[in-house]
Amino acid sequence: MLGVDAVIGLVGAVVGLLPLAVAGIVLVLWLRSRRPRVPASVGAAVAAAGYDPVAPPGTPVGQWNAQLSPGGGMVLPGQQVGVLRVENGWLGFHPAGPQSPPTWVVPAHQVRAGKNSVLARQEVWLETPATGRVNATVSHEHINQWMGNDLKDLRERRYADEFLWVLHQAGGAVAG
Repeated sequence: MLGVDAVIGLVGAVVGLLPLAVAGIVLVLWLRSRRPRVPASVGAAVAAAGYDPVAPPGTPVGQWNAQLSPGGGMVLPGQQVGVLRVENGWLGFHPAGPQSPPTWVVPAHQVRAGKNSVLARQEVWLETPATGRVNATVSHEHINQWMGNDLKDLRERRYADEFLWVLHQAGGAVAG
Protein backbone atom coordinates (compact mmCIF):
# COMPACT_ATOMS: atom_id res chain seq x y z
CA MET A 1 0.00 0.00 0.00
CA LEU A 2 1.09 3.51 -0.74
CA GLY A 3 1.39 6.00 2.04
CA VAL A 4 -0.43 9.32 2.07
CA ASP A 5 2.74 11.18 1.08
CA ALA A 6 3.29 8.88 -1.91
CA VAL A 7 -0.30 9.34 -3.13
CA ILE A 8 -0.04 13.13 -2.77
CA GLY A 9 3.25 13.08 -4.69
CA LEU A 10 1.74 10.93 -7.45
CA VAL A 11 -1.30 13.20 -7.78
CA GLY A 12 0.99 16.24 -7.87
CA ALA A 13 3.06 14.69 -10.67
CA VAL A 14 -0.04 13.89 -12.73
CA VAL A 15 -1.45 17.38 -12.23
CA GLY A 16 1.93 18.88 -13.15
CA LEU A 17 2.06 16.93 -16.43
CA LEU A 18 -1.53 17.76 -17.39
CA PRO A 19 -0.75 21.17 -19.01
CA LEU A 20 2.05 19.55 -21.03
CA ALA A 21 -0.29 16.82 -22.27
CA VAL A 22 -2.97 19.36 -23.20
CA ALA A 23 -0.41 21.50 -25.04
CA GLY A 24 0.75 18.42 -26.97
CA ILE A 25 -2.80 17.53 -28.00
CA VAL A 26 -3.51 21.10 -29.11
CA LEU A 27 -0.29 21.15 -31.16
CA VAL A 28 -1.15 17.88 -32.91
CA LEU A 29 -4.69 19.08 -33.69
CA TRP A 30 -3.37 22.40 -35.02
CA LEU A 31 -0.83 20.69 -37.28
CA ARG A 32 -3.45 18.26 -38.60
CA SER A 33 -5.92 21.05 -39.29
CA ARG A 34 -3.40 22.93 -41.45
CA ARG A 35 -3.02 20.32 -44.18
CA PRO A 36 -5.85 19.30 -46.46
CA ARG A 37 -6.66 15.61 -46.46
CA VAL A 38 -7.60 13.59 -49.52
CA PRO A 39 -11.38 13.22 -49.29
CA ALA A 40 -12.92 9.77 -49.17
CA SER A 41 -15.27 10.77 -51.98
CA VAL A 42 -16.01 13.77 -54.13
CA GLY A 43 -19.31 12.28 -55.20
CA ALA A 44 -21.43 15.01 -53.60
CA ALA A 45 -19.45 17.78 -55.31
CA VAL A 46 -19.64 16.05 -58.68
CA ALA A 47 -23.37 15.35 -58.29
CA ALA A 48 -24.03 18.97 -57.23
CA ALA A 49 -22.31 20.10 -60.42
CA GLY A 50 -24.76 18.03 -62.45
CA TYR A 51 -22.61 15.02 -63.29
CA ASP A 52 -23.11 11.34 -62.56
CA PRO A 53 -20.91 10.56 -59.51
CA VAL A 54 -20.58 6.94 -60.66
CA ALA A 55 -18.96 8.04 -63.94
CA PRO A 56 -17.40 11.45 -63.18
CA PRO A 57 -15.98 13.54 -66.03
CA GLY A 58 -12.33 13.26 -66.98
CA THR A 59 -11.51 16.78 -65.84
CA PRO A 60 -11.98 17.83 -62.19
CA VAL A 61 -15.40 19.28 -61.46
CA GLY A 62 -17.22 20.26 -58.30
CA GLN A 63 -19.71 22.67 -56.80
CA TRP A 64 -20.07 23.99 -53.25
CA ASN A 65 -22.24 26.55 -51.48
CA ALA A 66 -19.87 29.28 -50.36
CA GLN A 67 -19.58 32.38 -48.22
CA LEU A 68 -16.64 34.66 -48.99
CA SER A 69 -15.15 37.46 -46.89
CA PRO A 70 -12.10 39.65 -47.45
CA GLY A 71 -8.90 38.08 -46.09
CA GLY A 72 -8.75 38.71 -42.38
CA GLY A 73 -12.09 40.52 -42.49
CA MET A 74 -15.03 39.84 -40.23
CA VAL A 75 -17.73 37.57 -41.64
CA LEU A 76 -20.99 39.48 -41.94
CA PRO A 77 -24.34 37.79 -42.68
CA GLY A 78 -25.21 37.87 -46.37
CA GLN A 79 -21.69 38.86 -47.37
CA GLN A 80 -20.73 37.27 -50.70
CA VAL A 81 -22.93 34.18 -50.44
CA GLY A 82 -23.23 32.01 -53.53
CA VAL A 83 -21.71 28.97 -55.21
CA LEU A 84 -18.06 28.17 -55.95
CA ARG A 85 -17.70 25.95 -59.00
CA VAL A 86 -14.60 24.17 -60.36
CA GLU A 87 -14.96 22.95 -63.90
CA ASN A 88 -12.67 22.37 -66.89
CA GLY A 89 -9.70 24.02 -65.18
CA TRP A 90 -11.61 27.15 -64.08
CA LEU A 91 -12.83 28.40 -60.70
CA GLY A 92 -15.89 30.64 -60.66
CA PHE A 93 -18.13 32.31 -58.08
CA HIS A 94 -21.86 32.46 -58.86
CA PRO A 95 -23.64 34.75 -56.36
CA ALA A 96 -27.20 33.75 -57.27
CA GLY A 97 -26.65 30.02 -57.76
CA PRO A 98 -24.97 27.82 -60.35
CA GLN A 99 -27.33 28.81 -63.19
CA SER A 100 -26.53 32.51 -62.79
CA PRO A 101 -23.57 34.12 -64.55
CA PRO A 102 -20.46 34.18 -62.37
CA THR A 103 -19.23 37.35 -60.70
CA TRP A 104 -15.69 36.22 -61.45
CA VAL A 105 -14.01 33.29 -63.20
CA VAL A 106 -10.29 32.57 -63.13
CA PRO A 107 -8.13 29.77 -64.48
CA ALA A 108 -7.48 27.28 -61.67
CA HIS A 109 -3.72 27.46 -62.25
CA GLN A 110 -3.84 31.15 -61.19
CA VAL A 111 -5.43 30.29 -57.83
CA ARG A 112 -3.50 29.80 -54.59
CA ALA A 113 -5.44 28.25 -51.72
CA GLY A 114 -5.01 26.60 -48.36
CA LYS A 115 -6.75 25.57 -45.21
CA ASN A 116 -7.03 27.93 -42.24
CA SER A 117 -6.37 26.67 -38.72
CA VAL A 118 -9.13 24.99 -36.75
CA LEU A 119 -9.55 28.21 -34.74
CA ALA A 120 -10.40 30.32 -37.80
CA ARG A 121 -14.00 31.32 -38.51
CA GLN A 122 -13.76 30.17 -42.14
CA GLU A 123 -12.03 27.01 -43.31
CA VAL A 124 -10.33 28.04 -46.57
CA TRP A 125 -8.30 30.97 -47.87
CA LEU A 126 -8.08 31.76 -51.60
CA GLU A 127 -5.91 34.16 -53.58
CA THR A 128 -7.02 34.91 -57.13
CA PRO A 129 -6.23 37.73 -59.55
CA ALA A 130 -9.92 38.68 -59.47
CA THR A 131 -10.39 38.81 -55.69
CA GLY A 132 -7.06 39.11 -53.94
CA ARG A 133 -7.04 37.14 -50.71
CA VAL A 134 -10.41 36.03 -49.38
CA ASN A 135 -11.53 33.55 -46.75
CA ALA A 136 -14.25 31.08 -47.62
CA THR A 137 -16.63 28.61 -46.06
CA VAL A 138 -17.58 25.83 -48.48
CA SER A 139 -20.35 23.30 -47.95
CA HIS A 140 -22.84 21.02 -49.65
CA GLU A 141 -25.33 22.14 -47.02
CA HIS A 142 -26.92 25.53 -46.40
CA ILE A 143 -24.35 27.82 -44.74
CA ASN A 144 -25.53 29.22 -41.42
CA GLN A 145 -25.19 33.00 -41.40
CA TRP A 146 -26.98 34.05 -38.23
CA MET A 147 -25.93 31.39 -35.73
CA GLY A 148 -23.22 28.77 -35.45
CA ASN A 149 -23.53 24.99 -35.51
CA ASP A 150 -20.49 23.13 -34.20
CA LEU A 151 -21.41 19.82 -35.83
CA LYS A 152 -21.92 21.50 -39.20
CA ASP A 153 -18.60 23.32 -38.74
CA LEU A 154 -16.85 19.95 -38.45
CA ARG A 155 -18.51 18.75 -41.66
CA GLU A 156 -17.50 21.99 -43.38
CA ARG A 157 -13.85 21.18 -42.59
CA ARG A 158 -14.31 17.96 -44.59
CA TYR A 159 -15.97 19.90 -47.42
CA ALA A 160 -12.95 22.23 -47.36
CA ASP A 161 -10.65 19.22 -47.84
CA GLU A 162 -12.78 18.11 -50.76
CA PHE A 163 -12.80 21.59 -52.34
CA LEU A 164 -9.01 21.96 -52.01
CA TRP A 165 -8.41 18.50 -53.45
CA VAL A 166 -10.59 19.18 -56.51
CA LEU A 167 -9.01 22.62 -56.95
CA HIS A 168 -5.53 21.05 -56.81
CA GLN A 169 -6.55 18.42 -59.36
CA ALA A 170 -7.77 21.24 -61.63
CA GLY A 171 -4.35 22.93 -61.47
CA GLY A 172 -4.61 25.23 -58.44
CA ALA A 173 -1.68 25.68 -56.06
CA VAL A 174 -2.79 24.31 -52.69
CA ALA A 175 -0.62 25.00 -49.64
CA GLY A 176 -0.20 22.30 -47.07
